[in-house]
Amino acid sequence: MKKFFFGLIIGLILATTFSATAVTNEIKLIVNGKTIATDVAPVQINGRVMVPARFVAEPLGASVQWDKVNNAVVVTNKINDISSNSSPYSDTIVENKGEINMDDWIDLKGFIQQSGAWVTSGSQLFIEKDDFKLTVAYSDIPNYNEPYSVNTSKGKLTIIRINGRVYLNINDLKEIGLLPQ
Repeated sequence: MKKFFFGLIIGLILATTFSATAVTNEIKLIVNGKTIATDVAPVQINGRVMVPARFVAEPLGASVQWDKVNNAVVVTNKINDISSNSSPYSDTIVENKGEINMDDWIDLKGFIQQSGAWVTSGSQLFIEKDDFKLTVAYSDIPNYNEPYSVNTSKGKLTIIRINGRVYLNINDLKEIGLLPQ
């Protein structure tokens, strides 16, 4: 009987310890510096934190749909939609350094789709198509609306980096033959 009561007491102590620990180790969801309340709490499973997609996507401007037919969560963010030649920003970006018309620029994914060029990136941007090859260190490309021009064997190519994304000047790409006129 003593073993039973001893086991019961140990069990109660462990149960209250784990429930208190669970309350103090609650996983918070913070998006762009704001704490987001979710209807289902984030959980950690096998070393990964699982959060409801809607509560991450919607504060970032994306929509979330349930595709019952394909049993899939579909997150759509028009900002990063590369199916068109649209910019992920407004038509014109204005900064202290002047205006940049984003209709004159194409991001790397759009460039790959339209040109069929081979592009790799890491610490360097490497572009290859037919007899054209270009390597540029990302550290050479300034961030935030400062165009960076590279003289190539076929002419000048202007590159810009905005919020970490690289864009190529469409007119330059046409002049050096990497996009059709």
